[in-house]
Amino acid sequence: MSRQTPELLLLAAIVNSLDPNHHKQWGIIPEHFTGYRDEFEWLEAFGKAYERTPTHEEFKTKWPDITLSTEQMDGKWPAEEVIDGYNSRTVLRTFTRAGALIKQGEVRDALEMIRSMETHAVVDPPTNALVDYSFLDDYDTPEDRIALPWKTLQAKTDGMGVGELWYVAARPSQGKSAHTAVMAAKAAMEGRRVIIYSMEMTKRAVQVRLQAIMAHMLGIKVSARDMRSRRWDPLEYKRLMQEIESAVPGEIHVHTPKEGPCRPSVVRARAADYDLNVVDYIGLMKPDGNGRAVDDWRVMAAISNELKEIALGANTRMLVASQINREGDNSLAPPKLKNLSQSDALGQDGDVVLTLMKYRRQAGATHFSIEKQRDGEADVQFWSRFDVDTGNYDEITRDEADELTDNWGDD
Repeated sequence: MSRQTPELLLLAAIVNSLDPNHHKQWGIIPEHFTGYRDEFEWLEAFGKAYERTPTHEEFKTKWPDITLSTEQMDGKWPAEEVIDGYNSRTVLRTFTRAGALIKQGEVRDALEMIRSMETHAVVDPPTNALVDYSFLDDYDTPEDRIALPWKTLQAKTDGMGVGELWYVAARPSQGKSAHTAVMAAKAAMEGRRVIIYSMEMTKRAVQVRLQAIMAHMLGIKVSARDMRSRRWDPLEYKRLMQEIESAVPGEIHVHTPKEGPCRPSVVRARAADYDLNVVDYIGLMKPDGNGRAVDDWRVMAAISNELKEIALGANTRMLVASQINREGDNSLAPPKLKNLSQSDALGQDGDVVLTLMKYRRQAGATHFSIEKQRDGEADVQFWSRFDVDTGNYDEITRDEADELTDNWGDD
């Protein structure tokens, strides 16, 4: 009998299954084989021609030097071994070629070759979702959703669920970064691990903003302006951080350009380690090749699609800030979905799209609109305070927003 390698065991599993499409559930293709590719391609051709698998006698007639096992077995294990072998060859070949490029001084080409390398994986075959009872096993356990800092948004969405991509969009200087920071702080107050990819602010600036927001949530009066300029009493500052350390169960990590460019591959590598991944903002991301997202709508669309894939694949959440085009600056109401800058793909990929602007174009209050919600109500508006210095972004009524903007700056 021929030595039963994973490739031969997979051939045997196909023949013994009596299903000519048995291998397709594992995603097996001819390129995965190295020693028995001809035999596999013959099996595929036989199945297409006769709509069945060959008998052992028919296989032996074609391939007299090979004896397949007649033992019934699940083909998943040999399929995994065959694909692992393919991946090993792919990685070795890619790194060998990349090494040669590095020796020639072509470092960027080597990195691009490594980034574009594709490996394969066996996935379980799909099942009938209509009669999948497995979710009932933990039906009494609440769904894992991150609560939001504004009661209207929380009531309309039930929070952020795993696998979701949210966009927060506005014109420049309208509060995208500040309000994504509020959402990050709320998540940390719930004990979540959060990472913020900040591409316009230093780590220190992000730190001060988050600390002011946390202070307000904890009922501590602060001045972000004094904290940032080092005029605040250092002992008071130390006590604030000690209070945050003891009262806040979660963590917020910050990645800035100082730590390197924000690329989809960087986000993907870390995503599963965090409950919430915040990107501020998508237009400043760089693709895994060359260029910037803001330079080409197709690049932006590809990055947006990758961020959605990351959220689903890593079982996490993506909260992404985005710019609004100039057409969205012509109204006293929050921008519409069509005004997202550069790419329609952002509106298509996003599970929730939240747009905002300074209310009546003045400091002191923010006007929000839920422009899209994949599984719920949209075109819902609400208002909040917008006090960067005290970290107060609490939801308010429209009447309160009117009063606040009328009196903003008065003693």
